[in-house]
Amino acid sequence: MATFTITVEDTINLPPDQIGNLSLTITDQDTYIFTSADFTTNTNPRYSDPEEDSAETLKIVSLNLGDNILKLNGIEVTEDDEITFVDIDDGDLTIEGVIETGISAVNERSFNFDIADSGSSTFSGLEGTVSVNILQQVNLPPSEVGDGEITVAEDNVITFTESMFTATTPAYSDPESNPPSRLKIVSVPSNGDIKLNGVILNNNAIVSFDLIRLGALQFFPDSVNEDTIDTFEFQIADTGSNIFVG
Repeated sequence: MATFTITVEDTINLPPDQIGNLSLTITDQDTYIFTSADFTTNTNPRYSDPEEDSAETLKIVSLNLGDNILKLNGIEVTEDDEITFVDIDDGDLTIEGVIETGISAVNERSFNFDIADSGSSTFSGLEGTVSVNILQQVNLPPSEVGDGEITVAEDNVITFTESMFTATTPAYSDPESNPPSRLKIVSVPSNGDIKLNGVILNNNAIVSFDLIRLGALQFFPDSVNEDTIDTFEFQIADTGSNIFVG
């Protein structure tokens, strides 16, 4: 009788053989949510595995992020932490851009990672790098500062309110919806005095809107015994940019 022998060889599932790098750009104070593609198909070179097994676990090898904190479910990630790609696909891995004090307008930070595949569950021993470029967010000045007007009886004092400088034609507006911060009186009226807490102001005086809201800014018209039209020029700076426009 003839015999047919079948030998089944024990095969070893190999770990990933290629892990790449990613360059990421985010804006100051913005939160970026990582996806699995950020560590696999979006890298250069792309992630690959001898058996074409998918990525299973991400390991944080080293961190050089400064004030920019990598978080998993809101908890800070540290070196040697392991994160499943299921959690990454759920949007749980994030980083928030922070421009650090004393650093230039572009912060370049990074962290290194390794990947274990779903077949071997073994880390490759290679390292990929995510380079994080933080761009400074530019806060724009007010986009509209309009003209205001008021009619008052002779010898009556006008107490300015915020709305007198914002509910104007056109109305005050700001690209980031920042409220007004400071008022600059570019030129004072010729037939009366603008006073701040009783002190006469001169050209280019700057007044906080906090004081205006407290009723500290007033106009005292001259007594001329006839109808007069008086004007003064002003500019407004918003709380975000602190740049005067008018």
